[in-house]
Amino acid sequence: MALAIPAHPITWLFLGDSITHGLVHTQGARSFVEHVNETVRGDEGRITDVLVNTAVSGWQVGDLLGAWDFHAARFSPDVAIVMLGTNDAKNGPDGVPAYREGLVEIVRRLRGGGAQVVLMVPPPIREEPSARVGFSLYCEAVRDVAAETGLPLVDHPADWADNAPGGDVDVWLNDDIHPNAAGHRRMADAILDVIWR
Repeated sequence: MALAIPAHPITWLFLGDSITHGLVHTQGARSFVEHVNETVRGDEGRITDVLVNTAVSGWQVGDLLGAWDFHAARFSPDVAIVMLGTNDAKNGPDGVPAYREGLVEIVRRLRGGGAQVVLMVPPPIREEPSARVGFSLYCEAVRDVAAETGLPLVDHPADWADNAPGGDVDVWLNDDIHPNAAGHRRMADAILDVIWR
């Protein structure tokens, strides 16, 4: 297990944008956060753990930092799972340095509060139709921050490239940027492979 999970009940906090929020695009099925909840509290029997999802559709790193006390600090998480970047990529290649700086600050604050932090690289998108040219640079920034800080990393683009049926990641997308129900299931499996299995 990549995380040191104590025997006593803990708080898990999921931070991110609409993909983590799990709105609309699962079409009534579970989001990846809900799948992780089922595994942690159900399959693993940690029924008194608390899983909190404060992700907000449309958010970038600056939005989270600006609402830090309400959306993060007040929960004093033991484990924080962070995925941002899909919306930051609307700022193009020139926005990468600010994104990276914001991500480093998020990690600093979470660790300063005592959380074990897991970073996630956002899943693949259709770059040009979504007006997110340079998305791969944001993905690389997450990988770099994880490597530099020694954090566990869930690399969804790499996982999808290796596991998508027939190599076609589009089967796991509901539109140009949002995973469908099957995509969320795959994301949950990748997360659990890193943090639990």
